[in-house]
Amino acid sequence: MERKNGRIKKLRKAARALAWLFLLAGVSRTVSGRVWSCLFLAPYRLEADCAGGGVDVGQIRQWEEWAKRGAQGVTDIAGWRIEGERDVASDSTGRKRKARILGVYGNMDLVFPVETLSGSYGLTGREGSCVLSEGLADALFGSVDVVGERVCYQGANQENGGWERGLIVAGVIKKEGEYLLIHVEEGGIDALAVEFSMGFQAREKMESYFPCFGEPSH
Repeated sequence: MERKNGRIKKLRKAARALAWLFLLAGVSRTVSGRVWSCLFLAPYRLEADCAGGGVDVGQIRQWEEWAKRGAQGVTDIAGWRIEGERDVASDSTGRKRKARILGVYGNMDLVFPVETLSGSYGLTGREGSCVLSEGLADALFGSVDVVGERVCYQGANQENGGWERGLIVAGVIKKEGEYLLIHVEEGGIDALAVEFSMGFQAREKMESYFPCFGEPSH
C-alpha cells in the first residue's frame, strides 16, 4: 500500500510538472509573438543622411508617388534641410530669439517623432504655417499654447529689412533646443526619413531603393 501511495504521489508530481511546462510554453509563445509583432510587424522608421548627395525635393516627390502605390511597404516619406541659425521674432510679444530653421518637405512628424504639446504637427502641404519646439515657444511667448500666433524669421531675402513674411504657428512639439520647422516646396535635402508598414526587411529595402541610406555621414 505504501509503495502504491508513493507511486501515486510521484505521478501527481510529474503531472504537475508537465502542466507547468505546457503553461510556460504557452506563455513563451505568446510573449515571442508579441515581441515579433513589436519588432517586425509594427510601422518602422528609418533615416538617411543625404547631405551633399544631390537629393532634392523633386526626387522625394517621385519617391512619394512611388510610395503611394504601396511599393515595398513604404507608407510615408519626408525630407528636410538645415537652413541655418537665424533670428525668429513674435508679432504679438516683440520678443526675438536665435533658432535653428529646418525646411521640411512632407510630414513633419517624420523629422522628429516626438510628442505634440499643442496644435498639429504633420503640416504636409500647409504653406504659410510652421511648428515651434517647446524651447522656442517658451522663449517667444512664455507658453506652449500659441497656436494661431504669428512669427517671422530672418531670411536670405533682404526685402522688409531681411525678415521673411509672417508664419502662423500650427503646433508646438516637445523637443529640446530652439527649432522652427517650415514647409518647403523646392531645393536640396540634407536628410530623409522613410516609414515602412513593418520592420521586416526594412533596412534591406532602404538600402536598395534609397541610395543615400547606408552611405558614410558627411
